Amino acid sequence: MSTLTESLNHAIAGDEATLHLSNGDSFRVKGNFEAVSDQFISVSLSNNPDKKGHKMVNVSHIVSIDWYTK
Repeated sequence: MSTLTESLNHAIAGDEATLHLSNGDSFRVKGNFEAVSDQFISVSLSNNPDKKGHKMVNVSHIVSIDWYTK
């Protein structure tokens, strides 16, 4: 597991988060982040009206991640 996915899994710990990408796209994710390679992570999509399932994300395109813990 990459350092990034370990950090994300530790910080977010199953809460929902919003990923914002450099192309202006954003989406909600929940659950574990999984390393696919050094440049890609796999995320589970959550609460997105038009996007379901999983998505692979190029980590160099992540601009910010917002999450809220209870």
